[in-house]
Amino acid sequence: MLQTFANQVGLAFTNTLLIQERIDLEGRIYESEKLNTLGRLATTMAHEIKNPLSSIKTIIQVLHENAETNDKHDFMLVINEINRLNGVLEKLLSFARSAPANIEHFDVSQVIQETYELLKHQAVKSKIDLKFENQSDIWVMNKRQPFREVIFNLVFNAIQAITGSGSITISIVLKKNQAMETQKKNWPLRRNNYILISVSDTGQGIPPEIRDKIFDPFFTTKTVGTGLGLAIVKRNVSVLHGEIYVIHHEIGTEFLIYLPKEIKDNYDKM
Repeated sequence: MLQTFANQVGLAFTNTLLIQERIDLEGRIYESEKLNTLGRLATTMAHEIKNPLSSIKTIIQVLHENAETNDKHDFMLVINEINRLNGVLEKLLSFARSAPANIEHFDVSQVIQETYELLKHQAVKSKIDLKFENQSDIWVMNKRQPFREVIFNLVFNAIQAITGSGSITISIVLKKNQAMETQKKNWPLRRNNYILISVSDTGQGIPPEIRDKIFDPFFTTKTVGTGLGLAIVKRNVSVLHGEIYVIHHEIGTEFLIYLPKEIKDNYDKM
């Protein structure tokens, strides 16, 4: 009787695991289909709007060149708004396009430094102290452009999250021969060295009621923006075979990204 009972318990446990795996698979399929639909919609919208917008910009630029001094300012405002709309469309297209799949050997510190230099002026303008705690000579075999987009979007999002003065800190560290328990049982980090990247800010933080939605496409609490920044971050972290976690501090928010130091082509088939 005890043997039969033990067998039934084991069978129930196995069935529970199988059901959980099926639920997880269905969730991933649903998420993939939803993102594909949004991607197709974004691509169609962007192309349909981009062409007439370019024509409008050309006409406005001609009018600006021929305008009197009093009208030049107004035409320049229109040109700036057109450029802003083009930026939104590029964001949509960036979300819709698949990230480049080529694996490169690159210096993580250098890519972060390039992004730091790009956004430093914006941070100074917003009275934000942008700091990069650099640990040099961290080279990885991964996908450079998706990684660059992750850092850019996280830092840019942090700049927008801070009202008034504040600070943003980027740090990286190499973890050698350290196992890490993750939610993905076949994740490369369980078998390899990995890098840990932190982007923390002293902003207002993320309200508890929206924390589950911050990675959803087009979700935003800001009056400007597309709500695609963190959605692109989540997608690209997956492309890089990494994991991302959010830590909510009393003051500000910290994003932790774990990436394998080396990925191989066969990881893409997992």
